[in-house]
Amino acid sequence: MVKIEIDGMLREFPDGTSVGPIDLAVEDGELMVLLGPSGSGKTTTLRMIAGFIESDTGKVCFDGFDVISVPPSERNIGMVVQSVALFPNMTVFQNIAFGLEVNNWAREETIKRVEELADILGIKNLLHRRIDEISGGEGQRVALARALARRPRLLLLDEPLSALDPKLRERLQDEIKKIQRQFGITTIYVTHDQVEAFAVADKIAVLQNGVIKQVGTPDELYFNPKDAFVAQFIGHGNILNGEVIDRDDHNLKIQVKGGIIETTGDFGIGEKVALAFKPEAIKLDMKNQTDTLSGQLESVTPHLGGFKVILSVGNQKIVSFIADQNYAAELQDFEKSDVGFSIDQKRLKILT
Repeated sequence: MVKIEIDGMLREFPDGTSVGPIDLAVEDGELMVLLGPSGSGKTTTLRMIAGFIESDTGKVCFDGFDVISVPPSERNIGMVVQSVALFPNMTVFQNIAFGLEVNNWAREETIKRVEELADILGIKNLLHRRIDEISGGEGQRVALARALARRPRLLLLDEPLSALDPKLRERLQDEIKKIQRQFGITTIYVTHDQVEAFAVADKIAVLQNGVIKQVGTPDELYFNPKDAFVAQFIGHGNILNGEVIDRDDHNLKIQVKGGIIETTGDFGIGEKVALAFKPEAIKLDMKNQTDTLSGQLESVTPHLGGFKVILSVGNQKIVSFIADQNYAAELQDFEKSDVGFSIDQKRLKILT
């Protein structure tokens, strides 16, 4: 539908906070997720793209044309926000048709478009119900249909599923992805939920304190983070700070609080580095027989079909996950004791 190019978009607020400068490209037909913790600037970025918040500087180009001074109503966008804000005094049909009628679509064309969208979104049987007679998930489908009704070039979704229960959210994630593919519409989707982001995204832009830290596919962000924030924020990532104490060609020895890690890289003796690794890269050793690292076992708790293990290594917390219930029970006997662990070198990334 449209290629989005954002160059130096910045908004500074009277309280001294700012969002930007934002540089981001979203390809035609791509689903880009803006992901970050609360207060990272995701929604403000989205609303600047829509034109609801004016930026102080920068460009927002739709297919090469800068729309920064174009009113929101003339940018041809569809938008779904966290609070669905459907018209309670109207039926589902009337809600979906509202924008078409405002734009003077012919009655026959309006009916055809509403029924087409209702069929695709599985809400055709709801068209004559009032809004207070439908569920939250159905309401989100109605909001999505209303946003798509005028055939927008760009679809903006701001935490569209956050008010729904987990099972319904998971089902609607799949549906949104399928619908986005079916329409081929360029989409920018805001969420703080990593699982949701990974389920729907072609690419993800990770934000922190109003700036984009990294843009990439879900796999790129998970396996190849560019800095410590992305490494820790995505997938319960772990960081151990250390110093290179020996080097033989590309073979390094790095001193960390819990011991010495041997790996490869292009870093010199004395350089300070951060070692990033995911929970699944850790192998635990209750009897502390490993010759690699040790830490204090803080806790073993149930977590999403398995068990979450937290270790203290100096003043840093390390997270691991295990699936074996019997092993978890054995580990619990070692709480507040030192245990050994090793890290799969293939899954270890050195950050500066």
